[in-house]
Amino acid sequence: MINTAKPYPFKTILTAVAYSPRLEANLNEAARFCNLLGAKWILVHAGDKTQEKEQKLNAILGRIPFSLSPKIVWEEGNPVEVVIETCEKYNVDLIIAGALQRENILKFYIGSISREICRKSPCSVLLLTEPKSENNPLHKILVDAPANDEASLIIETSAYVAKHYTDCELTVAKEQRAHRLVNSLSTENDTNAVHYKDQSLKMEQEMLEEDLKGCSNLEGTSYKTVILEGKPGHAINYYARKSGADMLCVIGFEKKGNILDRIFTNDLEYILEDIPCTLLIVKTAH
Repeated sequence: MINTAKPYPFKTILTAVAYSPRLEANLNEAARFCNLLGAKWILVHAGDKTQEKEQKLNAILGRIPFSLSPKIVWEEGNPVEVVIETCEKYNVDLIIAGALQRENILKFYIGSISREICRKSPCSVLLLTEPKSENNPLHKILVDAPANDEASLIIETSAYVAKHYTDCELTVAKEQRAHRLVNSLSTENDTNAVHYKDQSLKMEQEMLEEDLKGCSNLEGTSYKTVILEGKPGHAINYYARKSGADMLCVIGFEKKGNILDRIFTNDLEYILEDIPCTLLIVKTAH
């Protein structure tokens, strides 16, 4: 298995090379991230290796101001299979890829290939919405703590990233889900609705406190907490935009293990349709 007991640190990072107009910006962002974390860098292109492609890639790498000496893999075949197989071969901890912007509207989303990589990836995935060639530090990281026992791992991974940046604030959010379930069972009057809402808010706050107690690396990290009300995925998406978050950290596609997972659609499905900012999808250990 690629993943260890924890999804971090990111020791080996892979960048999927697609010859798009954003290639240079994507590579610069990935290079800065690798340099900051002290990670090994692997580039993989699913397609034929031509002199033109090789020259263009080498020219871009020559302009990157870091001595990273990435390993470059050229492999023909299905893009998803090539990326996944390369991850397994080189024990990759994180995939970095660019998100797509729909024409005529400021909306980022994941196409079918990237979505499949997110689903099948054996490691975490970092999606770049607005990559920049110049330095682009993170100042606000928002983490969506899931309603399961993996919440502490997601928070820890976010804190791990935040520690590598100067003046980076971490916001730990938990979406208030339970009140919608109990309200659907009994909402005979406004008094009951208020009672259920207050009780579920208290429960979510207690769960969040327990999540934070389980984190081993929050010491020295500036963070705050918030409870969000609204439809899963939409609430965290709205808050990310409203708060001006630079990065949103969420859990990867979850296995259906508890009653809330069976009742509500995975939050990530909503987020991938309209990504608010750079998105870190944390894949926990199998």
